[in-house]
Amino acid sequence: MTPTAYGANVIGNGYLKEKMYSEALDRFNKALEIAKNFQNPLELAIAYKNIAMLYGEQGK
Repeated sequence: MTPTAYGANVIGNGYLKEKMYSEALDRFNKALEIAKNFQNPLELAIAYKNIAMLYGEQGK
């Protein structure tokens, strides 16, 4: 993982744990953007998984 995508996901998970969904989604989307720029499928998968978890917690 690139350090910045990793960091964005970690921060997003912190927000998710605190139920700060908007902030979490912002961080996960930033991780997606970074992962796409580096063309790293593992980073993309992690970011998409985190977004899925967020939507699952919201019942979406």
